[in-house]
Amino acid sequence: MQIDMGYFDYQYKAVTIPRFVKGLIGGFGAGKSETLVRRGVEYCYENPGIPGIILSPTLPMAKRSVIPAMIKFCASKKIPCHYNKTDHIFSIFNSTIWIISTHDPDNIKGPTCGWLGIDEPFLMPESAYDFALSRVRDKNSTMLEILLAGTPEQLNWGYKLLVSEADDNVGFVQVSSRANPELPEVMLDTMERKYDKKMIAAYMDGEFVLLGSVNAFYAFSDENIMPIKYESDQPLILTCDFNKSPMSWNIMQETYGGGQIISKVFDEIHVEGTNTFECLDEFVNRWKKHSGLIFVSGDYSGNSPTDTVATLSNFEAIIQRLQKEFGNNKIDLQISPNPLQATRMNLTNGAFCNALGKRRLFIDPSCVHTIEDTRRAVIKEGTKNLDKNKYDPHHMDAIGYRIWYANNNFLGVA
Repeated sequence: MQIDMGYFDYQYKAVTIPRFVKGLIGGFGAGKSETLVRRGVEYCYENPGIPGIILSPTLPMAKRSVIPAMIKFCASKKIPCHYNKTDHIFSIFNSTIWIISTHDPDNIKGPTCGWLGIDEPFLMPESAYDFALSRVRDKNSTMLEILLAGTPEQLNWGYKLLVSEADDNVGFVQVSSRANPELPEVMLDTMERKYDKKMIAAYMDGEFVLLGSVNAFYAFSDENIMPIKYESDQPLILTCDFNKSPMSWNIMQETYGGGQIISKVFDEIHVEGTNTFECLDEFVNRWKKHSGLIFVSGDYSGNSPTDTVATLSNFEAIIQRLQKEFGNNKIDLQISPNPLQATRMNLTNGAFCNALGKRRLFIDPSCVHTIEDTRRAVIKEGTKNLDKNKYDPHHMDAIGYRIWYANNNFLGVA
């Protein structure tokens, strides 16, 4: 017996990602729960006698989504299916799918399975996902995986799992609501008229965005992310943020002309703790083959002695080490007193995209912590300053100090 699961192309692409953790992340109505149901039935067909699990944020939500979707799909394919309403167990072919609520993550403890799907995972606490990881371990399963199907919810643990801290065991497909050919146009039109740009990005396009707060780097977009080539014949710029963990440094280069500066950030050093010497070791190890000039910039407070480097200032320690490694005539300290935070932020946003739509600040996709800064930093309510209690964008601070210095000294416009 062969079963046509009826996947749309984007659904099939998601379920066949060669990763242990795979996901279909999309807008409302993109067919995420339907994908989960089809994959669950496919699992039962291939794995008789080995239970699978579908997690839902609550049982009432499961009763409105995956449970009726499972019953409807099986009926449409004439697949024998029995649902035990008391224990919330589907019996399909010769296997079972348990429906488990994660309102109490302890519910996940105990059962072992060969496949696990999670409906709307980012409405759940991260602990639910952590428990789920240990449940999928039946080595006889032909489909040992965790399938996530949901809409992005803020920049929470899902963003870290899939984007900012993703590893080789994780992959996902992002899909817009518009990709589902079965959605009525009137629904899409109504959503587009009702939602603002951020809500459209999250709830229609399936993008991780910051909702309910003012994004500090509002001018940043994916257009500012691009592969950047290091130019060996151009000066290297090291710009630094100090004194708070993690220590955050960025490496960049600039081009000048036509009354503007193009800034290109292509490397980051991200070290837990506040050890300047550890960061220096890492910088020298990565860039020891650079034979040109090195300009050192960053937080002006690094010009004062701190406990980090005993009797030296951070910048004195950096200059001494780099002169030793690269030569006395190759190193230039380029710092100026820090401006108001709002001034620095305005200059940085103007570099990301000015009023004419021109972009002059670009970040290589390998700089994951720097990109995360642009997306998570918010403005404190009632002020023009960063709310560093919610998120402290150390890498963007480092870059902002350099943007300020370059504009103030090379263009004379700040």
